[in-house]
Amino acid sequence: MPLSATGKAAVFAQETGEAFFKLLTIDHDLLATPLRFVDREIGLVSAGNTYIGSAFEIDLPDDGPDGLPTVQLGIDNVDRQIVDTLRTLQAPFTARLDVVREADPDTIEASTPVMTALKADYDVLRVTANLGFEGLLNEPFPGDSFTPASHPGLF
Repeated sequence: MPLSATGKAAVFAQETGEAFFKLLTIDHDLLATPLRFVDREIGLVSAGNTYIGSAFEIDLPDDGPDGLPTVQLGIDNVDRQIVDTLRTLQAPFTARLDVVREADPDTIEASTPVMTALKADYDVLRVTANLGFEGLLNEPFPGDSFTPASHPGLF
């Protein structure tokens, strides 16, 4: 997903007044509404969804050729909502990370594919999870089938 023109200008500027925020969405079939968090002290509304202000870290994988990439997620267990939710889930949850600008939180500047929790641990203070891209190897390559109906110029 390409950055918006304003987002590009802010990223490439030597100095900028733009603030970028990470939005974390945790979802599962058993959840009535996804858990939504923004990496700042106060909440944020983006595209009509309310994100709770909470500190979290995402360690993105290296861009290496070895194995499937995994993402490390760590989020503060401030209101115990996450732990209570994890205890009720039977299957792994999914997570997505989006980046928005404070000036225009409805425009997603960058996004990850949906990630699946491979392992999750928690204690009184913190929830940690290893996230992976399970369906990544199941995607067709190339994305299109080259048939006479879809690409007549090849035949």
